[in-house]
Amino acid sequence: MSQKIVKNTVEDYLDRYEAAVKALVSYLPWLEQHAEDGGAQDYKDSESTMAFPVYDSTLLAFIKQAQHTNMLDRNYAYVKTRRNLYTWQDELEFIERAQLQDMDDLWGLLSGYVMEGMTRGSVWSDGVRHRIFYSVVKKMDDLLIMWSKEATAKR
Repeated sequence: MSQKIVKNTVEDYLDRYEAAVKALVSYLPWLEQHAEDGGAQDYKDSESTMAFPVYDSTLLAFIKQAQHTNMLDRNYAYVKTRRNLYTWQDELEFIERAQLQDMDDLWGLLSGYVMEGMTRGSVWSDGVRHRIFYSVVKKMDDLLIMWSKEATAKR
């Protein structure tokens, strides 16, 4: 029995990812501006010994928008394993050298931060502070812009 190998064309990638990425691009200026503070402040009640993050409403809107794209991948952990991404520095290096065919893995990386942040308090702030959110959305947008221009030029 032979398996049919499906190769994605540039148009397939553009069709699949363009709307979802465009929905997140408007947050790039805010993500860049808040890299230092992580988009959250720690709140500590005078009676409690445990502090917890209070997120900026724009960060929460970004997370909600990412969730509404329906592009989040619950198997995001496999991206990190497959790509040998052990630290946030590894993740940034991967993002920097990613190509159009890596879009699924870029979404997987974004998915990891969005989904883990729903149960672990500092993950969303780390995504802002380490510029993961900014870098992955910017890279996806740059790739889509570059390849849509090339696809248009070939027509």
